[in-house]
Amino acid sequence: MITSSTEVKVGDRTFTVHEMTVAEVRQWLLDVENGTAVVDPVGEFVVSGCSVADLARMCQAQAAEFDAFRPSEIQPVVEAAKKLNPHFFQVREVVFAATVSIARQFLPPETSNETA
Repeated sequence: MITSSTEVKVGDRTFTVHEMTVAEVRQWLLDVENGTAVVDPVGEFVVSGCSVADLARMCQAQAAEFDAFRPSEIQPVVEAAKKLNPHFFQVREVVFAATVSIARQFLPPETSNETA
């Protein structure tokens, strides 16, 4: 199968970022829904708008391969991933928004610290 891809050099490592197929995006969503996706709080928020695990999936790499790099070094890989996979990032944004909405239902209502 031929997919669009681009190579991004980070330090002495070259990552090949590929355009995810519909099936790959669907599998990512199933992994999230089934709880089989690895949850890594640092990896989830170290770069804006993309987890390290998601980035690794788009590069057919292991998330640990990014550990030696600073977020600023990884950013070009993120930019390439966003350019090749806008469909994935749209789905990711919707899933994240839905997750936040559901979580808010279980949180107590916000109260003010001010006294009347």
